[in-house]
Amino acid sequence: VVKLRLSGDYLQTSAMIRDGRIVSAVNDPNDYLGPGSGYRVSEERRLQLNDIRDVLDQKEVLRSEALHEKDEARHIRYRNLGPATNGPANDDVVIGISPAFGLKLYRTTAGHRLSEVLG
Repeated sequence: VVKLRLSGDYLQTSAMIRDGRIVSAVNDPNDYLGPGSGYRVSEERRLQLNDIRDVLDQKEVLRSEALHEKDEARHIRYRNLGPATNGPANDDVVIGISPAFGLKLYRTTAGHRLSEVLG
């Protein structure tokens, strides 16, 4: 994962790891050409996706995340650095973080500790 993180693609919000390779908008651009030209879900896949709904509810997710709270509290440190400003470099990267980071959520959807991902 560290190797993949270095590529920068891992930071894409919709990036996925497939066969040890990052697939994101950076290296697999969307070739959408208008209505009817995008991805079409097969009926079999639609039924699989429908079965996923409501498997985990909010209470279950928060209960699971609470198990990691004490451990992550040792790794997360907040500091007020003041208002965000433009940096001197043209290749600055902005990373958006959930408002629940370190307060209610402690792992990524892939199960990585948030403190490690941003560390």
